[in-house]
Amino acid sequence: MAENIVEEGRSLHERQLINYEICFNTWVNIKIELDKTILGLSVAGLGFVLSILVSEKSPPCVAATLIAISGVAFLICIGVVIFALKKSADYVAENVQSIREYLDGTKVVENNGSNLDSEIRALHIILNCVFLVAVVLAALGCMAIYVSKYFNV
Repeated sequence: MAENIVEEGRSLHERQLINYEICFNTWVNIKIELDKTILGLSVAGLGFVLSILVSEKSPPCVAATLIAISGVAFLICIGVVIFALKKSADYVAENVQSIREYLDGTKVVENNGSNLDSEIRALHIILNCVFLVAVVLAALGCMAIYVSKYFNV
């Protein structure tokens, strides 16, 4: 009930700004959680790849090649995630500054599509594709090990 009284006392602009802030915070949190998840899975995948490659019984050449390439892809994922997190931090700082200027009355909020926004989207597309390739190559390498072990190929 108290929230309704507060809401009624606010202007339409203030309510829109609050809604924007909530949506923006949600978007940022989802992106950061996705990045952290892929980072953790990439580090685990890299550890898995390294443990297979340095095991006592070395895998067959085809399997070793697939697994090594997947390791490189996991490394690329780690680098892209770190870069995407940096770009996301820059994007948040840019939006916070824009909102501060709007609240001070020194700037009109414009939705002109920041370059950082398109860069972050592109980084996430690259990240998802490279991560998918890494997982598929690791799985194919493990299947190649299985086939060579149990079918003596």
